[in-house]
Amino acid sequence: MFAGIMITNALFQLFSFAIIIGAIFFIVSIVRSSKQRNEQLKTIAEKMDHLEKKVDKISSKDER
Repeated sequence: MFAGIMITNALFQLFSFAIIIGAIFFIVSIVRSSKQRNEQLKTIAEKMDHLEKKVDKISSKDER
């Protein structure tokens, strides 16, 4: 009689544990991808600044 209740309770706890672990994994993946995206944007901004400096040098030489 109580064996069915104990199995149901154990399955419910395993299911709850799986949902909690899944939620933690989801949050960690969002944070990680956000950090990677910020690093990529920083790299792109640095490359754009470098290209702007090159263009300014070329345009200043052409004006002479």
